[in-house]
Amino acid sequence: MFRRGIPLSLCMLTNLQILDLSHNNIVEVIPQCLYNFTAMADNANSSEIMKIQGRIFTIAPNKTEVEIETSWAYIDRATVSWRGRTDEYTRNLVFLRVIDLSSNRLSGNFPNGVLNLSGLVALNLSRNSLSGRLPIDIGQLDQLQSLDLSRNLFSGEIPASMSDLHFLSYLDLSYNNLYGRIPSGTQLEGFNSSVYAGNQELCGPPLANNCSISAQGGQPSTHDHESNEDEFTKWLYIGMGSGFTIGFWGVCLVLFFNRACRHAYFLFFNKLVDCLLVRIAI
Repeated sequence: MFRRGIPLSLCMLTNLQILDLSHNNIVEVIPQCLYNFTAMADNANSSEIMKIQGRIFTIAPNKTEVEIETSWAYIDRATVSWRGRTDEYTRNLVFLRVIDLSSNRLSGNFPNGVLNLSGLVALNLSRNSLSGRLPIDIGQLDQLQSLDLSRNLFSGEIPASMSDLHFLSYLDLSYNNLYGRIPSGTQLEGFNSSVYAGNQELCGPPLANNCSISAQGGQPSTHDHESNEDEFTKWLYIGMGSGFTIGFWGVCLVLFFNRACRHAYFLFFNKLVDCLLVRIAI
């Protein structure tokens, strides 16, 4: 069992296709060198033969279990259990690329190095303390079939590019701090509402929370907040300008029509000038 950070030496396993470090006690951040897993970035040829050495790395019992035949020569079969669903990969095993870092104590932002693994099939980062915004170009993982980011601290809006994940059949974004409208007109609206549970400020189908009602019911949108700030600034400048104009012309009119005030005003300034000249001379 790992108790600290992920060893950087793992990034040297360029032929790795299944990485399972779930249910450990891993802390710190996810190393960005994950992009070194070039076997997860290449478009594999179905005629390839998969070697056991350097292709599968799993530690600790977890929900994602990879069982392989006990042959030390060549294998072409793996049984993968993902969230209660078991699939057997035989001759299409070369297309299986999985990263499971769930149920650890990982912190930091979403590992952008993963975005280079265009052949990734399943990614599970659930039950950690990852934060920040989801990358806007997450849609470039166009082979992704399973994505679980639940029970983290991710914030911001769901990236529109996530609708480009056309093969996505399993999604879980529940219990984060996501907000805004779920991208409309996409397959993201077709998932069960439970995959978005725990994100109080998310709105739009399949959630019952209507975006326009949310904005009116005390949860103003970012756009409305910015509009209110612009409106306040505009009226502030109008008030300052009109106040200066009224005050200036008011003093001028009083001095023009009231002889006593006019004499007192100029007498005051004459004395002030004399006082300043005396101080300068001294």
